[in-house]
Amino acid sequence: MDTKVNYAGITRRVIAGVIDNIIILGITPTLFFVLIAIFAMVFDSNELSKGDSIEMAFNFFESKELLFLSIYTMFFVILEILMIIRFNGTPGQLLYGIHIKDAKTLKSATIMQVVIRCTFREIVDTISYSTGYISICFAVLLVLITFAIFDKRKQFFHDKIAKVVAIDYKSSS
Repeated sequence: MDTKVNYAGITRRVIAGVIDNIIILGITPTLFFVLIAIFAMVFDSNELSKGDSIEMAFNFFESKELLFLSIYTMFFVILEILMIIRFNGTPGQLLYGIHIKDAKTLKSATIMQVVIRCTFREIVDTISYSTGYISICFAVLLVLITFAIFDKRKQFFHDKIAKVVAIDYKSSS
């Protein structure tokens, strides 16, 4: 069977990214509560457990928002790297039939390409979201999406840096 390679559209990629974020947002609270339970057990057996250990755990994590955000980001990046290396895409991308491939050979991306892609994307996202101004965040994202729309391979900025493309396979009849 002959296959024709098409570059994945921007809309499909954005929707796949939203699906991935929804999945991660569903997993993260579970991990958060596991960390709270571990924290509570550790302080339950120590002399610091004079008060409610669960309340202490919540207060600890509340005061460490940056730490929690960093753990969340690292978890998301590591999960994305593992998924792309093993399955050539994240759950959202696979749901839409999108695969991440090397731009030159159209074979599976190398580990280094995947690490560069995922890390650089997260850096750009963090910079745009950490400005504190929604309008600046949307402006940055709009510029990046505009570049991808007019690119012949429909590559986002992080794809260009890592030299990968997002493709979908359609059987030609």
